[in-house]
Amino acid sequence: MTDNQQVTLHFVHPTDSTKILTATVGSTSTPDYLLKELVKNDFLTNPATGASYKLVDTKTGKELADHTTLANAGVANNTTLNVLHSVTGAERGSSAR
Repeated sequence: MTDNQQVTLHFVHPTDSTKILTATVGSTSTPDYLLKELVKNDFLTNPATGASYKLVDTKTGKELADHTTLANAGVANNTTLNVLHSVTGAERGSSAR
């Protein structure tokens, strides 16, 4: 892709897979930017403290790095991206006995 070529993407909502938002964006956009726009436009709610959203390319199964451009990640036109809700900061084996 060259110089912010436009790509059409299909974003699948993390809790309702029947909710799909299709948008045309620049290939220099990053997942971080796109997720903020999805929140701003009420497709997603603000994640709770310690939680975040991630984008996963359904063709490759790969999670897209937050600050890598779509072009650098190899995301093609008409790609479907699953929006995953992830929670960080949980400690393993921290249950009281």
